[in-house]
Amino acid sequence: MRLARGFTLIELMITVAIVGILASVALPSYERYVDRSYRTQAEMMLQQMAQQLERRYSQTYSYGTVVADAAPGDVTPSIVVDGLDGEIGDRYTFSVTISDGGDDFALAATPIADGPQADDACGTLTLAQDGSVTASGDGADCWG
Repeated sequence: MRLARGFTLIELMITVAIVGILASVALPSYERYVDRSYRTQAEMMLQQMAQQLERRYSQTYSYGTVVADAAPGDVTPSIVVDGLDGEIGDRYTFSVTISDGGDDFALAATPIADGPQADDACGTLTLAQDGSVTASGDGADCWG
């Protein structure tokens, strides 16, 4: 007579417990990694926007003017940033603030409320014309 082969209930329960513990550690770590990668992408978008404004300044000695009654971030000339129509647009809103004289600007990437990036510890990322960078949140190493 052959003995039946298989797993006992206790072996199965131990395996499920181990998988559950691993998942409880791995999932939050993965989510932090994804948030950090989108934050880095937002930083790159801000830098690309700043480069376009600097290019305009080198040609016209002005960063431009904000168009009256325009949506936040609309400037003359328009800033074209590759990739804003992707998932980064579902996580951040980008805005441009240009001083009245057109000599200063501040770019901001603000997490969308109730969006996947809303709980990011860094909050709003800001890049100014002098290259200074800030984050509204209290997260460490927000600008990488």
